[in-house]
Amino acid sequence: MLHTMYGNCGYKIIIKKTNYKIFHITDVSNLDHIKAKNYNLYMVEANYNDEEIKQRIEKEIQNGEFLLGKKVENCHLSESQWKKFMLENAGENSDCIKIHQHKERT
Repeated sequence: MLHTMYGNCGYKIIIKKTNYKIFHITDVSNLDHIKAKNYNLYMVEANYNDEEIKQRIEKEIQNGEFLLGKKVENCHLSESQWKKFMLENAGENSDCIKIHQHKERT
């Protein structure tokens, strides 16, 4: 089990009979120092774009609003962090799924 400073956790699941490996993690700000090489399935949260979150934070500051964008940065992975982790860990035949993606409401 993997823990973050927020008390959240992720799981590395290995089904011994078939050696099928699953990596599942959500609500973390980074995956620094986490290794999960060549798992069969990665289910990792990635719910914001770096440029879009910067714009959101700037708008929140200008409007004197609660900095929800900062909270998002501090407890979720960005798409670029997700891609970096996948490039460093996923194998040629790994399935990689972004979970808990946010959609902007208009």
